[in-house]
Amino acid sequence: MREMVSVVVPCRNEENYIALCLDSLLANDYPHKELLVVDGMSTDQTRSVVNQYVSRHDNVVLFDNPAGITAAALNTGIRQAAGTYIMVAGAHASFPPHYISTLLKYLRESEAVGVGGSMVTRANGGTIGHSIARVLSNKVGVGNSLFRLGAGEPLSVDTVPFGIYHRRVFERVGGYDERLVRNQDIEFSRRVTRQMGPLYLVPRVTCCYYFKGKYGLLGRSNLRNGLWNVLVAGITRRLSAVSPRHFVPLLGILLILTSAFLGWWVHEAFWMLLAALGAGYLTLVLLTAIRINNRRTSMAAILWAFIVLHFSYGLGSLLGVLGLPWLYLKRFISPSP
Repeated sequence: MREMVSVVVPCRNEENYIALCLDSLLANDYPHKELLVVDGMSTDQTRSVVNQYVSRHDNVVLFDNPAGITAAALNTGIRQAAGTYIMVAGAHASFPPHYISTLLKYLRESEAVGVGGSMVTRANGGTIGHSIARVLSNKVGVGNSLFRLGAGEPLSVDTVPFGIYHRRVFERVGGYDERLVRNQDIEFSRRVTRQMGPLYLVPRVTCCYYFKGKYGLLGRSNLRNGLWNVLVAGITRRLSAVSPRHFVPLLGILLILTSAFLGWWVHEAFWMLLAALGAGYLTLVLLTAIRINNRRTSMAAILWAFIVLHFSYGLGSLLGVLGLPWLYLKRFISPSP
């Protein structure tokens, strides 16, 4: 009998995307799989949609996640999984028919302890949505996040989206840290690579991630990502729990604030430094916008998407740094369990 793959799908209020996700997973050509949907007590029609799949497919099961955070949902699904291999999926994504079988083949034949494919961002919302999607798939927007940029050959990476792992990985390193509201996947990946071995990006498979194309959502999402990027390091007490590339927007914010402070209080020459930093940044994003602009995007929308992405993430990281003293003080004054 072929080994089963358990696919864990955390979700909450995903009525517009969950059917697309489940259809793509059910259509995958690897037959021995179960889909474990873990819902964070949705208030829309998500549960109704999932229950329709449960009634029609014996290998689709719905579980509750009262905690409402992704880490708890993933751990619930992993505990219930019957498969030899465990795949982490996302309700906002769809997967090509060969996704599971291709990754599983590479996982079995390589030194990797976990593998994932590339991810292409798709967005709704017309010109703005397509412009945001282009920014989220560009190196100036997301740094060296290779799973968003793609690769020509299998590469060792610091994290993979929607990866497949042998269940012994979770038995050895543990599950996802439920203290982390966000960025729990990055912390888990760093733990895996430190304790067990490499994660590999397999370029022959590409999934689609759907983003609601609005600047407000982009800003709020990346503000939280930046905040939790710092809090992950503080909560786990390991700077290695996050990747250095996640601190680049914070460094940019600190350079701006430092130059402005020194220009005001020390010497006006620092205003020139601030102007040079601003001009250099705008030149970089302008040249990039010219290069990636197409018929479905606009220069202005791309430029604003870069600015919202970078500054919201950097501001979130700064808020995380400012919140670290309170985090440690709270831990010091809280009674021991």
